[in-house]
Amino acid sequence: MKEKRNFNFMILIIDDDEMILNSIKKQLKGYNLFTSKNPEESLLLLKAGELTPDLILCDIMMPEMDGFEFVEKVRKIERFRHIPIIFITGICEDSYRIKGLELGAIDYLTKPFRKEEILLKVRNILEYQEQFRKHLTKESNDKSANENKNISIVKNLTRRELEIAT
Repeated sequence: MKEKRNFNFMILIIDDDEMILNSIKKQLKGYNLFTSKNPEESLLLLKAGELTPDLILCDIMMPEMDGFEFVEKVRKIERFRHIPIIFITGICEDSYRIKGLELGAIDYLTKPFRKEEILLKVRNILEYQEQFRKHLTKESNDKSANENKNISIVKNLTRRELEIAT
């Protein structure tokens, strides 16, 4: 499978297991990755503005702060509410999956996951974000162009034409 990689996107991966982090890093080679073993440190970096990911992959079972708590805290920060989150975990129980999705995660992958699956999910999410940004930019540019056009038309009206128009 040929993968399109984009270094313009930043992916935050949080897992307390070094082997899992290394495995995911290999699978997502070619992307701009930031890895962390500690969700509390990641949260501090987010709050400080030192880290602005386009996607977060987060384990659930971690010491001190679990992935659910991390996501709850991230979702309370206005500028990060839009970031898609995928839980990556060894927990297969439906109640955990449902809780993760209720917290706003867009997906839930159980370990071990297939390389193709994580690659496709990451690619699809990032491509969707890229298309959405392009759409918003185009919409904003179109709106600005129309406003400028309307201002130009108003500038060219005589005083009497302006009185009649308003």
